[in-house]
Amino acid sequence: MSLVKRIAAHHFVDENRVAVGVGSDELVGELTRIRGDVAVVPNPHDVTGMPLAPHRVRQLCEGARRRDAVVVFDERLAEFALGPNFTSARWWARFCRNVCVLRTIPSARIGYVIGDPDVIAQLRPAELPIEAADLLEDLGQRGRWRAENRVARARLCRRLDELGIRYVPSATDFVLAHLPTGARRISVGQADEVLR
Repeated sequence: MSLVKRIAAHHFVDENRVAVGVGSDELVGELTRIRGDVAVVPNPHDVTGMPLAPHRVRQLCEGARRRDAVVVFDERLAEFALGPNFTSARWWARFCRNVCVLRTIPSARIGYVIGDPDVIAQLRPAELPIEAADLLEDLGQRGRWRAENRVARARLCRRLDELGIRYVPSATDFVLAHLPTGARRISVGQADEVLR
């Protein structure tokens, strides 16, 4: 099964709604080349890790349709955010022409977009730097990654609570913590020691 077929099956969309690129920035550039002004909305947010509220996703999709504009939901962090607090725009990307969803295969730094078949057909084919078979294996590992991430995030948040450190609840693979005034920067290794 090809990478595009596997991605389409994973997201329950037709193959003509999927394009693969080398990184998500390349795909945003291509979408801008095709459609001109493109609004890119991160979901979940790439600084706080917080997902958009479901009514905001719906409003943005409906607004794009009314204005004949294109909204691209950058869902690069969505694989870690799946759950009751996260609403993907995939349904709109599956059925509408004004909505695209951008995702990645994190371990490979490969991006893909789900959207209108007319737009997808205009995207330049990408030459992928690694074998598609390796990427297909990565797609199969996502459930394990999500489970490991949920456990690690919960452990980190419990330890932050114990230490009295405030943080922004995250739906992704990171947590934005508010370090106390005067705290010095610490390395990842030092943080691991502190949070054990």
